Amino acid sequence: MELAAAGYTNVVNPAELDGVLPVEQMEWDEIMTVCIDLLAGCDALILMDGWEQSRGCNREVGYAQGADLIVVPLDEMLRRVRE
Repeated sequence: MELAAAGYTNVVNPAELDGVLPVEQMEWDEIMTVCIDLLAGCDALILMDGWEQSRGCNREVGYAQGADLIVVPLDEMLRRVRE
């Protein structure tokens, strides 16, 4: 919400897929396909604390690096926004 309030458009949060897709009925690989497709339309990947422990986040980071997207920790991004 803070990024959108700072003027960033189309802020995507995969954690919000619950209300849009039937994630309870989907396989993990299907969900990750949706997440990567969403990421393909983004300019940057913003990482929350603890992302290293998430298999899905690691996959997203690999994609982002391969696609030459900006990869920034959330706390650093929020610091930039607040300045």
